[in-house]
Amino acid sequence: AHERVVSVFRDPVLLLHTTRSWDFLDMQSGFRPDGGAPQASGDVIIGVIDTGIWPESPSFNDDGMGDVPSRWRGLCMQGPSFKKSSCNKKLIGARYYGDQLGLVAPNASLARVALSTGSPRDDVGHGTHCASTAAGAIVEGANYYGLAWGAAKGGAP
Repeated sequence: AHERVVSVFRDPVLLLHTTRSWDFLDMQSGFRPDGGAPQASGDVIIGVIDTGIWPESPSFNDDGMGDVPSRWRGLCMQGPSFKKSSCNKKLIGARYYGDQLGLVAPNASLARVALSTGSPRDDVGHGTHCASTAAGAIVEGANYYGLAWGAAKGGAP
């Protein structure tokens, strides 16, 4: 009923599936029944604005990746615990936005942590989780403390 809210939809209750995120997405949303993202022609660049990225995660291994798309105009920003060489053909850019995050979410605890690092390095884990869910490479033998063994992969690995 707030004047600045256009609409609100109740989310269905879903079970957590650590290696099966794409199994419970609504297939009518355009995702393929085999668990992948919609087919795209050419290269796909996915951008995630969050708490940062942990480039050493196996989800961002660039084995088998082609060259960085020629239209890419981003950068791999250096900061504490994050070198330009942390980026590769899979993780093609990383940036720290500093105080700009505080303008968007001045009271959010994740934003305050991200603001304090001065680096694209994800010291919280949320940004890495979201980025790997969207575009993580296939990681065999993924599990959660010995449960839910399987191959973890993003929607567009």
